[in-house]
Amino acid sequence: MESLGAVKLDYFTGIFQTEGNVGLIQTISLLQCVLSCLRNKMCLTLFFKNDINLCILHSKTFYYKQPTEFGVGWEAYQIQDSGVTRDWICIQGKNFVVRDRMTFDDGTDMVYFNWDSSQPDDDDLPIIIVMAVTYNSTLYWHDMNFPKLLTCSYICEKRA
Repeated sequence: MESLGAVKLDYFTGIFQTEGNVGLIQTISLLQCVLSCLRNKMCLTLFFKNDINLCILHSKTFYYKQPTEFGVGWEAYQIQDSGVTRDWICIQGKNFVVRDRMTFDDGTDMVYFNWDSSQPDDDDLPIIIVMAVTYNSTLYWHDMNFPKLLTCSYICEKRA
C-alpha cells in the first residue's frame, strides 16, 4: 500500500526559507499546504506559518544547509513517501548556484561525474542532474533543463 504524508521537523521550529522555493502559496490550513506539496513533483520540504496561512514549498531537504530566515510561528515539514514510482533519480548538482560550474546546493564544486555518452547537452541553460537507467541497467547522469517538473526519487546520505 502506498503511504504519503508529512513529518514535522521540530529542529526547524521558528526557521524558514523563502529563497529558492518551488511554490509560495496563501492557504487556508496546514493540510492544504501539505496537499500542495504532495501535488508538486519537486516538493520535498514545506514551511508553514499558521497565523497568516502562508505555505512555502522547497525541493531541498535542508540536511546540509539550514534555512536562513527566522520568525516566530514557522513550522517545517518533510514529505515522506513509500511505494511511489518516480521517473528519475535526482541528485544534487546544478550549474546555476555558481555560474558555469557544477556545484552541490551549498556551492561546493562537484569533482565526480558519471555522464552518459551524449551528456551534458544543455551547456547554456540552467540544469539539474538526474540519473536514468540505460539499456544495460547502468545509472548514467543526464542534465535536465531547470525548472522542469520532474517526478523524482532522491538519494539521501544518512550520517552515522
